[in-house]
Amino acid sequence: KKEEKKEEEEEEGEEEEEEDDEHREVRAENKKGEPKRKEKKDEEEAATKEGANEKKEEEDAKEDKKAGTKAKEEKKTSQQKPAATKYIPPHLRKASVATDANKTGIDPTFMRQVRGLVNRLSEANFGAIATEIENLFTTWPFGVASDAVVACVLNVILALPGGASSSGHIALHAALVCALHEGVGVEVGGAFLDRAATAFTENFAQRSDTCSTLTLLFAHLYNFKVLHSSLIYGMVRFLLDSLDEFKVELLLLLVQNAGRQLRRDDADALKDIVATARDKVLSTAPVATPSQAGGVPLRLRFMLETLEELKNNKHQQDAPSSDAAVLCARLIKQGLHPYLKRKGTSLGANELKITWAELTSPEKKGRWWLVGSAFATVNYSKADTSTSLPEQSPQRADEKLQALARQHHMNTDVRRAIFCVLVSSDDYLDAFGHLFELRLKDQQDREIVHVLLYLCAQEKTYNPFYTHLAVKLCSHSHNFRFSFQYSFWDKFKLLDELAPRALSNLAKLLAHLVASGAISLSALKVVDFSSVTAKFVLFWRTFFTTLLCDYPEQTVTDAYGRLTHGAASGEQRMRRKVLEAAEKMQQDFSKVKQGILMFYIQGMDSATAASREQTSLLRMRVALTRRLINNSMAADTF
Repeated sequence: KKEEKKEEEEEEGEEEEEEDDEHREVRAENKKGEPKRKEKKDEEEAATKEGANEKKEEEDAKEDKKAGTKAKEEKKTSQQKPAATKYIPPHLRKASVATDANKTGIDPTFMRQVRGLVNRLSEANFGAIATEIENLFTTWPFGVASDAVVACVLNVILALPGGASSSGHIALHAALVCALHEGVGVEVGGAFLDRAATAFTENFAQRSDTCSTLTLLFAHLYNFKVLHSSLIYGMVRFLLDSLDEFKVELLLLLVQNAGRQLRRDDADALKDIVATARDKVLSTAPVATPSQAGGVPLRLRFMLETLEELKNNKHQQDAPSSDAAVLCARLIKQGLHPYLKRKGTSLGANELKITWAELTSPEKKGRWWLVGSAFATVNYSKADTSTSLPEQSPQRADEKLQALARQHHMNTDVRRAIFCVLVSSDDYLDAFGHLFELRLKDQQDREIVHVLLYLCAQEKTYNPFYTHLAVKLCSHSHNFRFSFQYSFWDKFKLLDELAPRALSNLAKLLAHLVASGAISLSALKVVDFSSVTAKFVLFWRTFFTTLLCDYPEQTVTDAYGRLTHGAASGEQRMRRKVLEAAEKMQQDFSKVKQGILMFYIQGMDSATAASREQTSLLRMRVALTRRLINNSMAADTF
């Protein structure tokens, strides 16, 4: 058994030795093959890395292509749709509100409230937002509310990108300014326009893109009748002076967005603008290049074609101006008209009549949009200093005129301003220009007639200055004719209270107005020629003597012809919509004719003039006009 165990142990030892030898051989082979395996692994890893890099490059190229197509699509959409404003985080909004409040000195909470209302403005809630902003003027001081609203609206507009892409947003905010201008007061629109003009002059010197935004703002304010056409025409003339690429772009924006309204308001001025633009372009045209036909750059030629189409009333439906016109018409119809109807006013009631030169002048002082606030800037004509009298300062001269106006019972600022202009003017044209520099509203224009008649009556001898000025005013606006007619009706009731000098001056003024056609003889329908007094006879005898003797026969015939042919004939009366008005007019004319014939018998047959020749002329003219009146009365009865 021991021998068997030894043999088994020896066999196991031999097997273990054989296994150890095999393991050693394998290990040796493995040691020899390790470098080769490492090389294979390195090669495989390098191949995988190259494949991954190629895939990444392909993916990057695909992403670049997608980004390029997206950028192109965004550009197209940005040209078609209004550009959105940049997102401002809440903490930056608070900082901007605080800075605006520090600049304007307004409570930051109130500024935040106003800015919130302005930012929520849209076409759908236009009326509600305008009403809420209007209510702020009742809860806060008017000046504080006006400054806050003007600052917020202008900051929102200036933050918009330039060009036609933001025209919709600018038109919406311009409509808000128009609503506040007409509903709250002219102070809001005047302050806003003043700040916008200041911003334009500052940015125009730097050739900034903000000028295009402000140009669109001026165009839309004009479309909403906040501005007068004279300002836009002045701006066009300013841009036509020394043309360059920047001015051409601004001019195109202005013409495309406000051209149709300009043509409606003043077509003659538009023709002059087109002629001056053509001369400017031809005089400043460079030498012809392949991109320039006939020496005129393509952009300038496009501008001329746009102006010519506007002058000839040829507009394209695909033009940007059509979109602007549609947008403004929609805002007027759906937003402004309902709001202004509730306020009892209308578009253009408080239109700001100021020229571009006056608006951008650095010498302007005070709040020119308020009546009387900018009166100190009127440069009165200086007297001849060749005499021994020393020259007085404008301030002292202004104080003396104001004191003189108070002595003549000019009890309002408007009447005192008109009085100073009429007293200090060189001639009637100078007075006419200074009167319109006062920026009077529609109803305040009547004060001009009141002060003019008062000064005319106070003259020692009749002064033709008042006649020429009155005729000029009546030719400028039809409203002055009615104002003079109503003022003279008031004077007819007070003839017995007036001095003989005042009666003579007013009678001569009325005669000259009738001869010039500013007032018709039908204005005498309120006069009762049956009640005769001494001053009554003096007034009307002076009137008819001046009218019949101081003018040629044709002028007298025309003046009476307007009375004899003023009544409508039978066929014309049948065409009238209201027959009662035609019959009443016929009665008024017949009353005036009978009254004139009656006064001829009572006061003119025995009248004498300064000389025999004038007396004979007066009697001939009385006979002539009597025949005209009798013939017309016979035709009426027939």
